[in-house]
Amino acid sequence: MNDFILPVPVISDLDLAFPAHALEWMPPWDEIPAEFRNMNRDTEWNEIVSQWFFNGLHDDVEFHAKEGVDAEAAYRVVAATLGSYAPKHEHKEAAAAYMLSCWFDKVEKWKKVSDA
Repeated sequence: MNDFILPVPVISDLDLAFPAHALEWMPPWDEIPAEFRNMNRDTEWNEIVSQWFFNGLHDDVEFHAKEGVDAEAAYRVVAATLGSYAPKHEHKEAAAAYMLSCWFDKVEKWKKVSDA
């Protein structure tokens, strides 16, 4: 069963490298559920996004896409969103966390060994 909410937009290699148009594919602020808009890292998805944005992710991180989701396309959209200067940081973080939750069942090995 496909239970993801957002369709995964297809972005070009240019948008991935220079994500100036992130606001075009990101969900609007008021459509992102409140639990993702709290900068207190209330969800594991927000924690993953924070780790990714501020420290990067290790090469061995495993993204497990939901059934019917193109994992590579979804990953590209989240990565491009996090690399964009267009949205405010709070919107970027909330959108990335929400998109991850819609498109992936889980993300493994994202914590640094010292954080585990």
